[in-house]
Order: sequence, then C-alpha cells, then structure tokens
Amino acid sequence: MRKILLSIVKNKCPKCLKGNFFIYSNPYYNCFFHRGEILKKCSNCNFEYELEPGFFWGSMYVNYALSVFFGIIIFFVSYFILKIESIIFIIILISLGLLLLIPFTYYLGRLIWLNFFA
Repeated sequence: MRKILLSIVKNKCPKCLKGNFFIYSNPYYNCFFHRGEILKKCSNCNFEYELEPGFFWGSMYVNYALSVFFGIIIFFVSYFILKIESIIFIIILISLGLLLLIPFTYYLGRLIWLNFFA
C-alpha cells in the first residue's frame, strides 16, 4: 500500500519507484505545456506504462470519481462552513472549483489507474 501511495504522490513508476510517469511532476505545467503527455516507459526499469492500446480510457472513471469527491467537498465547505445559502452561487463555486481541478484530477486519475494494474 505504501508503494502505491508513493508512486501516486511522487509521480513515479509503480514497479521501481524511480522513473517518472509524467514528463513533469507539476500537473498544471504538464497539462498546459505538454498536453498531459506521459512517458512511454520507465527510464529505470523499462516498464511500459500503456499496458494495452486504449489502456488509459479506464482512467476516466477514476477521474470522474475524483471530480465527484472534490465537488462534494466544495459543497460541504461552502454550505456548512462558509454558510452560503444560495444554491446558484454554490453551483457556480463547484463548477469553477472543478474547472480549476481538471489538470489535477487528470494527473491523479491516470496514476491511480496504472497502479491498479501494475
């Protein structure tokens, strides 16, 4: 379990924990300047990241679950902690929050999906 968490948090290969998965560790820089590209294989152990063609299509489910999770957190914080009662304003906050989190959920979704199968 510790190995999986280290791989996800540090953007490392799930097999050896040495080579990077994404080109850059910053999800925003990687998504905006490198279109979210991943490396083809680990630079240390040569583990191929895309196990089969279309492998990362499944990461959309993880990405969706992360987006729902973050949306619920934004709702609870805005409604119960900040005491915002306008539903329209809460929906706008959730939409903007999720829009800003797209690179982060994309990054996490792919790393989590790969660690399920590695």
